[in-house]
Amino acid sequence: MEVSRLWLVSATFAILLAITILIRMFIMSSPQKKWPNGPKKLPIIGNLHQLGDENLHHVSLTKLAEVHGGVMTIWIGSWRPIIVISDIDKVWEVLVTKSSDYGARDFPEITKILTASCHTILSSDPGAFWQTLRKGLQSGALGPLNIAAQSQFHERDMKQLIQTMKDESAS
Repeated sequence: MEVSRLWLVSATFAILLAITILIRMFIMSSPQKKWPNGPKKLPIIGNLHQLGDENLHHVSLTKLAEVHGGVMTIWIGSWRPIIVISDIDKVWEVLVTKSSDYGARDFPEITKILTASCHTILSSDPGAFWQTLRKGLQSGALGPLNIAAQSQFHERDMKQLIQTMKDESAS
């Protein structure tokens, strides 16, 4: 009698625990945010299978945008959403009109370690530090005078590259 009562209590506790875990998993797995429409994703790889060849991602994204619209969600894996914007009006809104709203970036810890705690122009949030980096690039390495001075070297390199490709295709 004592053993059956202990078994009944422990079985009831286990069932309640399992139900609680399932309910929490269901609530946690349901998306908290409403993502824009996008192609259906597979459980583990997300939409990686739809992105095409390694060099033709832009072509695949263009085809997906024709079906799903100018703003869509692509999943890299089943945990990382990426919002793809291909409508020019929406791009202007995101990059110019509301840049401070959309400028915050979330990076994994390993990225923070590799990029000096996100203190680069690519990974820092818009603010005073980002503006300083941008001004430094515009007046220095990416300034109009520096780029104009480098154009002759780019033209020479392109001519050499084209000649090399012609030589390879001829042989």
